[in-house]
Amino acid sequence: MVESLSEKCQKCISGFSLLKKKYSCKLCGQVLCKQCIYKEMLVYIPDGSDMKNVQHAELVIIKVVGSPEVEPELSLLLHVCSPCRQFIINNQVKEHEDNLRSEIKSVSVIDSLIEIDNKLSPIQYKIMDQLSKYQEVVESLEDGSRSSGDGSNTKTLAKAQDDLSDYFSELVLKIPSVKKLLGLAETPTQLKYCKNYLKAKSDFYIENISTFKTLKRKLSESAGPQILEYIQRIVDKHAIVSAQIYMRQLIFESLHLSQKHSLKGVVLNLLKTLDETIEDDATKCLTLQGEDITEHTEHLKEIVISQMKDHRLVRISKRQFAAQGPKHVAELLLRRLSTVLNQVSVQLNMKSINRSFQPTKLALEICRTEADKLTINDLL
Repeated sequence: MVESLSEKCQKCISGFSLLKKKYSCKLCGQVLCKQCIYKEMLVYIPDGSDMKNVQHAELVIIKVVGSPEVEPELSLLLHVCSPCRQFIINNQVKEHEDNLRSEIKSVSVIDSLIEIDNKLSPIQYKIMDQLSKYQEVVESLEDGSRSSGDGSNTKTLAKAQDDLSDYFSELVLKIPSVKKLLGLAETPTQLKYCKNYLKAKSDFYIENISTFKTLKRKLSESAGPQILEYIQRIVDKHAIVSAQIYMRQLIFESLHLSQKHSLKGVVLNLLKTLDETIEDDATKCLTLQGEDITEHTEHLKEIVISQMKDHRLVRISKRQFAAQGPKHVAELLLRRLSTVLNQVSVQLNMKSINRSFQPTKLALEICRTEADKLTINDLL
């Protein structure tokens, strides 16, 4: 399709105007709006290349493994649509992994890096997709093409804001696993790849969380206070209920393991006060929103039972238990205790505003500090 003849975005079907410009994917030619296209496709000649022997330019997506660390002197940054972008990324990552395996004899650290990337990449794609939707609604409220009083827009914003907070939390929790690999690198090449990968993921987080915060500020300027309060109430509710589910499940699993393997109840005693504080904050939040507390309690019980059946927080290794006995159970329980407390703390702080759930946030910090002091012998 000729770009000049296109009147609507071929993805979101929104019309073009003086304020809403059109862009074309330089691979397939789709004509899209700013929210539906990425300016991330880099066409370049590697620095230091012998121009007489260069047969073709390189094509990559920036900020993805396999792209140049520094922008090459001979390069051009172009627009690309989402499907073409994903196609390039898939080939780019595969080629990068193949090159790593052929260049590095000891691949244990690189294998770990690839395994981490397989977990982080889907989170990044979700962030980019949801951020694009969030941005589209926020900007449409700014230019008046949508109404802030439209219930569907409010629900879209609330869901996008809630989902984005979850995805950013996941990213924050998984990035430290890359830092651990820096100390395990066996060669300068491995260390270089780990550092570059860590920088790329950190830059991605900083850039996109900044965009997210900017969009939230724009939303506060274009939407009324009632709309903002409604959105934050939904996000707050999901945040405290999620914390309640995690904590209740951890308590039940700790109780089960303590009884089965004759462990001391120090973990249960530590979690008891925290669980009571979370329940108090959750009850206040749900009551303010007109929720039925009895119905919520029953629903919470059903969710925890389902989670314990299909997604246990603490999974005992039969092989290690056979070798170490209750010591393995105690070690694993302490490790998962630390992980879950950190996860709940990050998610709650990321999703809720500073003044929300202060008792729970303080109780979480106290619980994390006390949990760090526990040793395996305290449980045996």
